[in-house]
Amino acid sequence: MPLEDVSPRSDPRFAWAWILGVSGIGVFALVGSALLAGERLAWAQLAIGAAWSSALACGGWYWFYYGFSRRRSVEDTPKSRIASAAQGYVELSGVAFKLDGIRELFARDGVPCLWYRSVSGTALDAAADGTQEPFGIRDESGTAVVLPYHALVEAAHRYTWQAGDQTYAEDRIYAGDRLGVLGEFTSSEPSFDLEAAVANKLLQWREDPRALLARFDADHDGRIDAREDWKMRVQALQAARAEEQAAVARYQAVNLIKSPEDGRAFVISARSQRSLHQRLFAWEILGVAAFIAGTVGAAYFGFRLVSRTLA
Repeated sequence: MPLEDVSPRSDPRFAWAWILGVSGIGVFALVGSALLAGERLAWAQLAIGAAWSSALACGGWYWFYYGFSRRRSVEDTPKSRIASAAQGYVELSGVAFKLDGIRELFARDGVPCLWYRSVSGTALDAAADGTQEPFGIRDESGTAVVLPYHALVEAAHRYTWQAGDQTYAEDRIYAGDRLGVLGEFTSSEPSFDLEAAVANKLLQWREDPRALLARFDADHDGRIDAREDWKMRVQALQAARAEEQAAVARYQAVNLIKSPEDGRAFVISARSQRSLHQRLFAWEILGVAAFIAGTVGAAYFGFRLVSRTLA
C-alpha cells in the first residue's frame, strides 16, 4: 500500500493516556452500567471506580501542567539568531540538515531522514521516543547541533502504511524541513593552555643545545646565564601567545541546543507557532476537564465506599 502523508498525532510520551482511556471502557462497563441501571454497587465496584477516578484526576492535572508550562515557555522565549544567541534558554528557527560524521538514518521504507519515531498499530507506542542521533539546524547567521533526546517532537511528516491487518506509522524529519527548536543553547569556547605551551617551547629548544647556545648565548661563554635565560623565557612566551592567537583564529565554535537540565520544555516543532500554541492549549483544556471529572468521580465513589465501610 502506498505511503500516505497525514498530520502528526500527539507525542508518544502520552501513550499512557491511551491505557487510561482503554481501562476506562472496562470501568464503565463494570461500574457505569450498574449506576445507569440503578443497581447497588458492590464494595469492589466502588473501589475500582474510586481508583480509576483518582488516576484520571492525577492525569488531568499532569496534562494541564504539561500544556500550560510548555505553552508559556514558547510564548515567553523570544526567537534568537544562532550566531547571536545568548547562552541558556532560547528559541531557534532554521532549516534542518545532516551533520558530517553522523550515521545516516533510513525510515522503514528506506527513505533517508534525520529523525523518525515508529508507531505500531493504531495506538502510540510509549517506548518509541524516536531516534537519538543529532542533526543540524541552520539559519542565515550560523549553525547549531540539535540533540533530540527528551524532546517533545512535532514532526513535519507522518507516513502510514498497511501490512496485512496491521497499520503502521512513522513520524519523520527530513533534511530541508524548517524547524523551531526551544531548549538550552551552549557554545564551546576555544581552549589553550598558555603555561603548558611555554613549557613545551622551552623543552623543545633545550633538546638541541647547540642551537640553544647559538640563539641565546649573547656573551658566547658556552652557557645560558640568568639574564639570557630570562630573555629565552620571554621569547618562549611570545611564541606561545602567537600560537594561541593562531589557534583562536582557526577555531570554529560548536553551537549545541539540547534538553534543559532544569526541566524546562525542550520542543522541536515543524508546526507554526500558532498551531503549536493551539495544540498545547488543547492539552490544558483536556487536563482541566479530566481533573474535574476525576475529582468528582473520586469524591462520589470514595464517599460511597466510606459509607459502606462504616455501615
